[in-house]
Amino acid sequence: MFDLNGGSFPSNPAYLEFRGLNLDGRGKAGDGFFCRGSHHLRFIGNSIRNTGGSGIGAIKCDYVMADHNIIDHNGYIPSDAGTNAKYYSWTSGISLNSNQWYDSYAGFHNIISNNVVTGEVDQSSKHSDGNGIILDLSDRTYNDSSANTPPALIVNNVVYGNGGRCIAAYIVSNFWIVNNTCYKNNWDTSIGRTASIGVNNSHDGYVINNIAIPWSTASRCYHEENVTKGIHYYRNMCFGGSEKAKVSDPTQIIQADPIFRDPPYLQPRDKAQHYEPLTPMVIANGLMLGSGSPALRKGIDPAILPDLSETIITDLRKYAYADVNGTARPQGGTPDLGAYQRSPVR
Repeated sequence: MFDLNGGSFPSNPAYLEFRGLNLDGRGKAGDGFFCRGSHHLRFIGNSIRNTGGSGIGAIKCDYVMADHNIIDHNGYIPSDAGTNAKYYSWTSGISLNSNQWYDSYAGFHNIISNNVVTGEVDQSSKHSDGNGIILDLSDRTYNDSSANTPPALIVNNVVYGNGGRCIAAYIVSNFWIVNNTCYKNNWDTSIGRTASIGVNNSHDGYVINNIAIPWSTASRCYHEENVTKGIHYYRNMCFGGSEKAKVSDPTQIIQADPIFRDPPYLQPRDKAQHYEPLTPMVIANGLMLGSGSPALRKGIDPAILPDLSETIITDLRKYAYADVNGTARPQGGTPDLGAYQRSPVR
């Protein structure tokens, strides 16, 4: 519906903000927002639903911010798509593909924060996407040695009821996945045995303070595939997923039920059916932690981890010290796991 496309990086439109828009693709739009070759774009507080592809998609862009958006029920190919069907569905709710280096700034270039993403599916012949959020490729190739993307932060997102993974890092580098809540994703079995938070052919990443509950025990909570290096895990919780997972430090995976306040019931569906989970408006704060949750005060302040640059520390303090609702998280202390901070800051 909003297409910033046509030029080579970084010649396309830049320094634009899209805020507070309500976009309903009604199965006719490929994406809600899409950029190619642009930089310095901000998508804030929008509602995007019923597109045939992504809510927010980018190819070869940089300095993209997606914050406080609601992305709901996307990736379904309409029955009357005809020859246009090839343009649909092979993507994810928020998809940043082949992020480029606009400059050499050492802090976060791309930020995906405080979004709710649900109901994404990949109905294309590929059946490999349908993720809630993905950092995808570096230079449009599938060579793992090409992974070289500017720092990206994925923080405080609530991702549930998607066909693919909750969050995926695929042939990328310099990524931070912090304080996200992943609930009952991985329901499309045609994608294969996936992980809620998956790292594939990527290097130099952090997975911190997340909660992952896959659809079934056939899926993993966290997993690394193929060639990975320098992936750091801190204080992540897993419940209901397969324990047969490859991660660099399994001691940082807490096996426990996070005890959500009022989690939605998601009815299992056949992969061919259109699946429409409860909308974000209906579940409200149902995925907030309950009063007896073992995820309360189990996290770590990511800004105090060892061997970080001052630039990364400064940027983490800017984005990680509040939750998805704006509630303060403790600085230097032990925040709650997941997207919501329930414990009072002391």
